[in-house]
Amino acid sequence: MKKTLFIIILSLFISYSFAENITVQTKSMTYIIDPDHGAHIISAIDEEGTNYVGKDNFLLLDLCTQQDYQQGDLKFAPYTVQKEETPTETILTLKAKFSTREAEGVELEKQLTFKKTDDIIYCKYTLTNPTDQNKKIGLWIQNIVSPGDGIRTSFRPSTKGTVEFSYPLFADGYDPKTDFTFNFTQGFIGVINKEIKKGVAFLMDYNWLKCVYSNQGGFTQEWWYSDTLMKPTGSFTTEFKVIPFQGLERIDYASDNYFMAKEIVRDGKKAVFRTKTLSLGDYENKTIKITAKKYPDMNIIGEAEGKLTGKFTDFELKMDNLDSGDDIVYNVYFPDTYEEYEAFSAGVAILFTETDYKIKPPKRVKNIVKPEFKTRTINNKLNIIEARGLFADKYLFKEASKNKFDYSDALYYSNELGSGLKGMPEDYDDIFKYDLIILNHIPYNAFTEDNWDLYKDYVTYGGKILFIGGPMSITGFDPDEDISGVLLPFSYRDFSKIKKVNKKLEKAGEYEYEVVLNTEGLTKITDYLYKKDIGDGALYFFTPTVLSQNKEKEGFWNNPNYLDFISELTEKIARY
Repeated sequence: MKKTLFIIILSLFISYSFAENITVQTKSMTYIIDPDHGAHIISAIDEEGTNYVGKDNFLLLDLCTQQDYQQGDLKFAPYTVQKEETPTETILTLKAKFSTREAEGVELEKQLTFKKTDDIIYCKYTLTNPTDQNKKIGLWIQNIVSPGDGIRTSFRPSTKGTVEFSYPLFADGYDPKTDFTFNFTQGFIGVINKEIKKGVAFLMDYNWLKCVYSNQGGFTQEWWYSDTLMKPTGSFTTEFKVIPFQGLERIDYASDNYFMAKEIVRDGKKAVFRTKTLSLGDYENKTIKITAKKYPDMNIIGEAEGKLTGKFTDFELKMDNLDSGDDIVYNVYFPDTYEEYEAFSAGVAILFTETDYKIKPPKRVKNIVKPEFKTRTINNKLNIIEARGLFADKYLFKEASKNKFDYSDALYYSNELGSGLKGMPEDYDDIFKYDLIILNHIPYNAFTEDNWDLYKDYVTYGGKILFIGGPMSITGFDPDEDISGVLLPFSYRDFSKIKKVNKKLEKAGEYEYEVVLNTEGLTKITDYLYKKDIGDGALYFFTPTVLSQNKEKEGFWNNPNYLDFISELTEKIARY
């Protein structure tokens, strides 16, 4: 079973002996870097004397595994630090090899570039695996930032709008569950001191991002990336930017070109949507457009277009012909850079109730090199892997496979850091070793885009997946939103269709329920088995608990022939 590494930037309790602090001057900022702790930036002072980092705070802390951090056992090899200066920039390159239990042997090269022409910190991190073992890496970066040492507010983009949180004013309405933002829609996190309108934004790779996080008890600004499997000699590289800025009281959109703050005012039939755009580069002749659409039919009910007029541009769209209950979707578009931002405004009638509207995140694209696929050969002795989740033991695939198939299993896990699968194949070489993959009561949140891309290719080129589900495991899927694409053969658009219709069955030990399938494109093999052909392979959906609705088969689970039935079913699916 492969080990998962959650790698976090943190080294509060470690010190090594290096030279004195390094001072770097950019266009209008003075950065002070502590090389003794892996080039932590301990001060960032502008021309007015404001420290954007804040007293006793830091940016870009050091590396460890999440497991070792929780156990308080942080071990790091000493760094080597190299400083290179040219007339236009200063580059710091740090290297280290880690000796924690999980990350032992993993090498880090951390490169920070400071240019004379702007105040951005350009960061490049490369993790390399020189060992002879696979490493599953999840890079995690932490910062504690307090511009001007006053009350600071963090901003994180999500499908339900911008998550805004102020510290130290968290006593009123503080909910620790909102620390994590997994439904992000952009690759940024920002922190602002509204009183002085100064802040710091972190722009990271949206395509590889797993979560943005603000520890509201200690007000950290953090993010971590999707796990990536590094085989021996393999590596993972990511680049991100740290950008100090001023002039905004909030941040709802951030890119290399623009930062933007929004304001929505509703008053009866009137609505005003305002934006303040901070241009980070050339703004001459650049266009901004705003469109308002009535939800849910999405008919356009208002439009405005203008030009960016300077470093800061205020722009607005006014409407005065609304019904008080109208829900509005606003779209801000920068045609010159093809950038879009979406916002939602609930009507007065449902202002204090939940809405089902979600901002649709952009599609994520990862540059994963796929092998040249060949015809898959089925093993003489079937090789099967089963991911086991809720109630998986009830189905006894492990028992049915004894002495007949090569069987291995993976487990579903869920904790405050997220959910996933431990032990499943992570790359193309591994996945094509298996004749059948069984996903047994695995909840929706265990899957990532990478999982589904891998599984789709596996099935397309001849693989077989057996999906087993019931109301406790698959009701979290949203067929309109989920990342599984063509793989899932079932639909739960109306969750109320899942009905627990009777008391607990004494013999079967299961609730009866109705499984509602979207049968379009499916072949019905039996009352409890459906097939969907995908490329050269197929996906099967197995729901044996529907058998319990037939009174003659209430004792299905205790049937002495059940193991033989499961064994035969497994072999037929894998081979044919």
